[in-house]
Amino acid sequence: MQQFTLLSHTADIKIHATADTKEQIFSAALHGMFCCMRSSHEFCRDDVAGDRFLDNCIERPVKVESGDIGALLVDFLSLALSYADVYDEAYFDVTVNELTETSLDATLKGVKVEGYDGVEIKAVTYHDLKFEKTEKGFSAEVVFDI
Repeated sequence: MQQFTLLSHTADIKIHATADTKEQIFSAALHGMFCCMRSSHEFCRDDVAGDRFLDNCIERPVKVESGDIGALLVDFLSLALSYADVYDEAYFDVTVNELTETSLDATLKGVKVEGYDGVEIKAVTYHDLKFEKTEKGFSAEVVFDI
């Protein structure tokens, strides 16, 4: 199971993501980031069908390399944020093809959007970054500059 919660932060937005696996942390954090932005389109995930995606769902391959797993999460989210701006898309899920402590090969899943109704995230930061193994799986905390 994966999820995210918003945490209190002075001038920015901070999320806490939890999941059973490292791969799911990437999905939970991605979902959390785009929920904060509140796209003008509903999630592309079809809640009734589980893992089935709607016909208009866009798939965008991504490859990221970083110094460690925490930096990898930040760099992945930064790339997704950049792609969202360049391609006018919102991403709500990711299929992880391969994940190591320093590299990620994955596919973003999302939809075309005309804008966002929530906050404008300017950057994903390393400030207060946490990526930890827990008794129940994994957790991560990420701060977004708004």
